[in-house]
Amino acid sequence: MTNRPRWLILLCVIAACLAALQTTAAHAADVLASADGRHVFVVRPGVEETGWEILHFDVEAGPAEYRTVFRTPRRPLAIAAEGDRCVLLLAGYDATLPTPVAVSFAVAKNPLNDVWFADPPGDPTVLPPVPSGGEPAGLIALKDVFVLVHGPSQRNARGIVRAAAAADGAAIEQAPSGDAASPVGEDGAIHELDAWSKSEWVRVEPPGGFGAALELAVGRVADLGRPAAGLVWRTSDGGWRLATRVGADWSLSEIEGLSEGRPASLGLLDGRSLLAIREDGGTLRLVDLVPASPAGADGDVRLRARPFTTIAQPDASGDATVVTTATGPWLVTLDGTRVSVMTVSPIDGTVAVPVTAAEQEVAGSLVEYLLYPVILAVVLLATFLARPHIERQPSTIAEGLVPAGLLRRAAGLCVDLAPGLMLVVVVFNLDPAVFAEELRQGDPRTMLPAVVAMVVATGITVVLEVWTGRSIGKWMVGTRVAALDGSPATRWQLGLRATLRILPLLFWPISILMLLDPAGRGMPELLTRTVVLSRRPSGPSGTRIDTQG
Repeated sequence: MTNRPRWLILLCVIAACLAALQTTAAHAADVLASADGRHVFVVRPGVEETGWEILHFDVEAGPAEYRTVFRTPRRPLAIAAEGDRCVLLLAGYDATLPTPVAVSFAVAKNPLNDVWFADPPGDPTVLPPVPSGGEPAGLIALKDVFVLVHGPSQRNARGIVRAAAAADGAAIEQAPSGDAASPVGEDGAIHELDAWSKSEWVRVEPPGGFGAALELAVGRVADLGRPAAGLVWRTSDGGWRLATRVGADWSLSEIEGLSEGRPASLGLLDGRSLLAIREDGGTLRLVDLVPASPAGADGDVRLRARPFTTIAQPDASGDATVVTTATGPWLVTLDGTRVSVMTVSPIDGTVAVPVTAAEQEVAGSLVEYLLYPVILAVVLLATFLARPHIERQPSTIAEGLVPAGLLRRAAGLCVDLAPGLMLVVVVFNLDPAVFAEELRQGDPRTMLPAVVAMVVATGITVVLEVWTGRSIGKWMVGTRVAALDGSPATRWQLGLRATLRILPLLFWPISILMLLDPAGRGMPELLTRTVVLSRRPSGPSGTRIDTQG
């Protein structure tokens, strides 16, 4: 009999732990996403389980397509959008480097292929060190300031810490208001970063009653029609509060008409504040926060939750969130790596059918990048300067020459490009398969490695052909460059032709000339009066050049 109470206590403890884990898992399953105007940013696990990816949706193009604009090996903890800029809070690498890092990047649209990319390409801007503390509750990005919110301790929200302190007669320590490096206490903490100077995170006084927040959501709200930082929370007694950052102070309002559920997201829609509430079973209820009439007896501003719409999720696992865009709210659902979107009418709250989004396919081209016209200008200048030496060479093809086959020439070109490609893979630490796919899609992040690879490969080819008469590729496949009369090409011809080979790499359509010319000559051969020949002597098995027709 004496052991029975112990077993009951143990079972109760286990049940409480399982419930806490279930609640934590449900909260962790919420999708990290943020939107402002036409830009929507969504965090999802990498498609090959290698880190995380940031997806960008263009609201004007619709929810059917997205572009992966950023990849990171560190787990995102919070995300915020302001215009075309995305701000991320990334977890520490490991136990040795546990401090989170805040970064930001913008997106820009390529005017030639209508594809969005991170701007500038490469690593994002690293913001000042993030103050250490409790669990991050969210980020808010405004035009002039970034706001980082650490939620209060759940023990404190339920009154455990304060009750214990009161029982012992102990005082609860408060960190100095302006100390950015001070640790976050039981009441949580809020820090601001000037979006222009980006000097340091400055700790600000939290709104009254913030330490009692049991469930919390952060986002942008309406302050006289303008965007402002807002915090909404539910307390253990079922009360709901909204705190709006007005200048250097907080405006605190009680929200009437809410009891169950938890705040899921907070956003700004057509100049009004929109709150998404997650209820049991995964249903999301959207409400407008409007002034209550009459005001509270104590003179405080009171808000009323006016029903807007209700969204019944197809999947009640909790892996969804609501963001407010220029065209209305979006319900973004994440199932593994599959992203689906349900749009909501901003007028009557009509919910559209789910749309499964896919990566935008782009017929990438290297033409659109500014560095390539510079290379083209240099190549054309070299052609002009070498013109007097080229015009001295024969201008008609002699009979009996055996041109090299296209497959053999393509194999030689691949061999000649290999040194440049291997160099950039090592120097830029690239995954060859990922690099090839991003290059095919015209990702500007591949511009520098691609240019370096082509310049290095072209430089090696120029040196070898000028001094030995043959590149590594030609030596391996058994071809040579000759003048049109079959004699060895001059060094001017060899050097200029090797330089001009970069043209088909930049503008592949001009390679069609090789199919139209009887001798298989492309632009480099036509401009240098050369022809690529097989080393085999002419005979019955060779393909002779017909110069008569």
